[in-house]
Amino acid sequence: MIPGLLERARLGSGTVGSLAMLALSWFLATVTLPTSAGVGWPEGFWPLGLALGALRIQPTATARLLTPLVTLMVGVTALAQGADWDVAVVLALTATAAVAVTEAALRHDDPSTFTLKGTHGLLRYGLGSLAGGAVLLPGGLLAATMDGDVDVLLAAGGWTVLGMSSFAAYLPLFASMHDHRPVAPVVELWLQRALLLVFLAMFAIPADSPPLILLIVPILVWAADRARAGEALAQLYLVIGVVGLLTSAGRGTLSGMAKAYGVDEHWAVIVQSVFIMVLAVVTVTVMVRIGEQSFLVDFARAERDRLDAVVQAATGTAIIVTDEDVLISAWNPGAERLLGYSADEVIGCSPAMLHSAEAIHEKGVELGLDDPDDFNLICATLLRPEHRGTLYRFRRKDGVERWHSFTLNVVAGDTGAAAFVATSEDVTERIENEHALARTLERLKEVDRLKDTFVSSISHELRTPMASIGGYLELLLEGHLGVLSGEQRQALGRVQANNNRLGSLVEDLLTLSRAQAMPTWGTVDEHQMDLREVVVDGFEMAVPALERPDLKLELRMPEERVDFAGSRQLLESLVSNLVGNAVKFTPDDGSVLAELTSDDAEVQIVVQDSGIGIPVDEQERLFDNFFRSSISVQRAIPGTGLGLSIVRAVVRAYQGSIAIDSAEGRGTTVRVRLPLARAENPGPETDEPVHATGARPGAGGSAQGE
Repeated sequence: MIPGLLERARLGSGTVGSLAMLALSWFLATVTLPTSAGVGWPEGFWPLGLALGALRIQPTATARLLTPLVTLMVGVTALAQGADWDVAVVLALTATAAVAVTEAALRHDDPSTFTLKGTHGLLRYGLGSLAGGAVLLPGGLLAATMDGDVDVLLAAGGWTVLGMSSFAAYLPLFASMHDHRPVAPVVELWLQRALLLVFLAMFAIPADSPPLILLIVPILVWAADRARAGEALAQLYLVIGVVGLLTSAGRGTLSGMAKAYGVDEHWAVIVQSVFIMVLAVVTVTVMVRIGEQSFLVDFARAERDRLDAVVQAATGTAIIVTDEDVLISAWNPGAERLLGYSADEVIGCSPAMLHSAEAIHEKGVELGLDDPDDFNLICATLLRPEHRGTLYRFRRKDGVERWHSFTLNVVAGDTGAAAFVATSEDVTERIENEHALARTLERLKEVDRLKDTFVSSISHELRTPMASIGGYLELLLEGHLGVLSGEQRQALGRVQANNNRLGSLVEDLLTLSRAQAMPTWGTVDEHQMDLREVVVDGFEMAVPALERPDLKLELRMPEERVDFAGSRQLLESLVSNLVGNAVKFTPDDGSVLAELTSDDAEVQIVVQDSGIGIPVDEQERLFDNFFRSSISVQRAIPGTGLGLSIVRAVVRAYQGSIAIDSAEGRGTTVRVRLPLARAENPGPETDEPVHATGARPGAGGSAQGE
């Protein structure tokens, strides 16, 4: 990038640089004084662009302080040319306004610097020059009218064109732009320089044919296109300086044309300004475009080199590039490490060599292709976004097949034709670990099924001897087999209590087994029933056995019949377990509420208590088999730890959900929802039932882990 004069000046003293430019512009203006032909005419190439540069060097506040110097400089120059005070003041103020407007426009877009880059920079360059010229026009008209000795339109037009050409010529001096390397060989560069000098020498010869001077334009464009940007700018200012000095001195092609055609000599100044403006705009435009193109090319090359470095460094990922003929054109070290082939062995070969025929056929069948053995068709299908990261078997050089996570993309090649980039990572170990984990999980499920079967079988086998034990205990306690002493009766009572507890555990295990084995609705022992009767029976099963006269119990039932198809025994067990837990974990002065509601889609059973609640850190395990909360253990509250497991199994069997809200010390509420119509093909079971919004997973309503 070429830093502008603005940036260079800031490296030193900005104020000194500004004053130096103002002094230079004054000098360039005053050297034209000998050719002045009339008051109100700023003859020659008055360098307002340099004055603009002096302001652009400074921050906004300092630039405002230097602005009066521009006014003073232009006014003194006008007075030196013989202008009256009023005309000099108008010209000075107009020139200052033009500089200030252009400077403000550029500063508004970018306060720090002016860049000539791309279309946006060229627009700022052109519009800034036009804005300055537009401000000069009314001032020129007023000054010429006040002078009275000059052609008003000619003088005003000359003043405007002079200003525009000055801005167009000098703005690039303090603009940053992209530099570019010379693309022309040394011989061509010297040829271009020689031709430029020849035409400049010819320009000093008076002539009456304008085509001669126009040949300088393509010479400068040649430099802007083929030489460095700095040299092109230097040649531009060389031409501007020669043309300006010759025309101001009344010599050269432009002055010769004015004399040959008998027109006012001021026209030579206007033509000179237009000519300089054309030179500047054309040269700068070509230079900016070439610089932008060179910058983009360099940027693209840098990005390509960076990407190539990344690709070469990606030893854990195979990156394979194919051309439009689907032949391998690039092969990174990662591909060499994962597949065993060197780049020389695969460049120019079809990537089909990296797969066995069986792997290709397998992938084609997986994709559902009409011809599963068509490798190119498989590749075209794998370009779809849904196939990113697909599993594909690759065959190494040693013949070993490995699983890869494979992604294929299409990109534009150097010639514009489509090319393909494939990336893959060896995931064989991951696949093998997943398969091993799946086998382990299947074995665990089988062990769990065997355990459930064993428990169910043992439970069935225990019922008969336990019933026999219970019968003999009753005979003994009732005295049918002899009179018992007090100690004997007390001991047999303990045996009977433990036998009853064991019987309750066996019944819970059998109920849980039946609920878990229930695959779909409408099987096992399901019947149409009034769910109100089931809830009442389950409620009464739990309450009398607990003998809690001080506990407030409430049961709410709808007035209308609630039809439901299911197993009466399982549904009664669900209600009795929920109510039983609520009663056991609620103090004597507390309350337990059980309520049944229904609508067109589902029935809802709610059990709410004011008991001791459930610790938050234990709520995740409420539905585990045999889990009992720490509170129930500390307070020696009896239970098997299967109550909530039975509830969950029944709810799952009917594709329902459980929503639980509980906290230690504030009671528990559980809501069971059972749909009136179930899906024919229910989805896979989840480890936890569906919970209501805000409820913690596993938090149990009247469910303290019984």
